[in-house]
Amino acid sequence: EGYRLLELKQYDAAISLGREAVALTPEKGEPYYHLACYYSRAGMRDEALLNLGTAVSKEPSLGPRATEDPDFEPLYDDPEFLSITAEP
Repeated sequence: EGYRLLELKQYDAAISLGREAVALTPEKGEPYYHLACYYSRAGMRDEALLNLGTAVSKEPSLGPRATEDPDFEPLYDDPEFLSITAEP
């Protein structure tokens, strides 16, 4: 649902859904990852990186995945993105 909202450029609605998913399962990395995708697509760099960092800290396999995810393309060359997604 969140990605459908992104396609419609309804960023606030997608982000709201992402926040709800994080609240339901805060121990998992995947909801933070998707929320980071929503922020990245909305052009909100700092929020995207904060949530991606949380996602990777909970599930390290999400770091390498992000390097191939087109949702993060605007961040591919960002030093903080590269640090978060670096293989351990």
